[in-house]
Amino acid sequence: MTILPDVEVKLDLTPVLQSTYQDAASPLLQEVGKLGADAARMVRLALFPVQFASHYQKRLENYLNQALQRVPEQDRVKPVESLVLQVSEKLRFQEEDSLLTDMYLELLACAFDKRRCGQAHPAFTGLISQLSPDEAILLNHLAGPLARIYIGKELLSWTEHSRDIKAHLTANSLEPVELDWNRFIAPEILSQPAYLQLYIQHLQTLGLIEYVNDQQHALASCFSVLNGQPAWAVKLSEFGSLFHAACTRGPTIKATTADRI
Repeated sequence: MTILPDVEVKLDLTPVLQSTYQDAASPLLQEVGKLGADAARMVRLALFPVQFASHYQKRLENYLNQALQRVPEQDRVKPVESLVLQVSEKLRFQEEDSLLTDMYLELLACAFDKRRCGQAHPAFTGLISQLSPDEAILLNHLAGPLARIYIGKELLSWTEHSRDIKAHLTANSLEPVELDWNRFIAPEILSQPAYLQLYIQHLQTLGLIEYVNDQQHALASCFSVLNGQPAWAVKLSEFGSLFHAACTRGPTIKATTADRI
């Protein structure tokens, strides 16, 4: 088994290092070069630690280029170097077309974008690495101003699908059930609905979601038909909303086969 050497490179890269990337990363460096020499050196530095593994080098180069292309040319700025290096380190080993990979790419694009770079908190790289694809999907499901309800301290037979939740509540209510079912978390969006409660506990520990104690009329009516069954309302915290805005593209995300949840 070959042991890969540790490599340390200073930011003021040598002409030898620059020539190494003259051909390998030329299109990317031409794009980044529009941001200035410092930005070009920064990207070379991000790529250099994997030059001995061409597969990872090409993958990372492709990821960096994808992130840059998400930002209109007129809105591109030199990003915070430490953030780019952190994300690049994570992306080296990320599979293509996975949900978490796309979150890293969106965070990187955010750092390159003068309109959004303030959203790119340095803690977000580490937070993405702690999420499962299901948890990322759940965060997206909770995005928005309204809280959503989940039922049970642990898995119940009728809480793995919205269809079963509706049927159970309707069958066990003394009055007709007329609710905004969008106020309930839809467990079926997850590949593992049985872990919903565990996911919520983890996201709350990370500071990304919070419990809602103030039950407005819409939530109160939902709770009234639960017949004493334990249930809680949750939503993204302020920090979670910032994380979602910086790391998620578009209103809907879903897992792919590469995620293998």
